[in-house]
Amino acid sequence: MSRKEEFSEDDLNEFENLITIWSCEFVNVFARFNPSNLRLPKLHSWRYHVISAIRQFGAINGYTSETYETLHKFYVKNPYRKSNKKEVMNQILNRV
Repeated sequence: MSRKEEFSEDDLNEFENLITIWSCEFVNVFARFNPSNLRLPKLHSWRYHVISAIRQFGAINGYTSETYETLHKFYVKNPYRKSNKKEVMNQILNRV
C-alpha cells in the first residue's frame, strides 16, 4: 500500500491498521535480538507519523533517506576509517 499514488480516507484507515499489525509483529519477533528492543527512529516514524504525513503531503513515493545515508558514508564514515582516530574532525575535513 505504501506505493500507492493516491489514498482515500478508507485507504488510509486500512493502511494505518496494516502498519499497526505489521509493526507489532515485527517488534514481537525481533526485539529480543536488538539491545534497544527496536526503539528505532525509523520504525517509530513509520508506525506513528506516516499516515499524518500522507494526509498532509500526499503519497510517500520517493521519500527515501538513501541519498543522505550514501553521503554520510562517503563524507563521514569512510574518511573516519582512514583517519588515525586522533583529531578526527580535522582529518575528515582535510580528506573531504
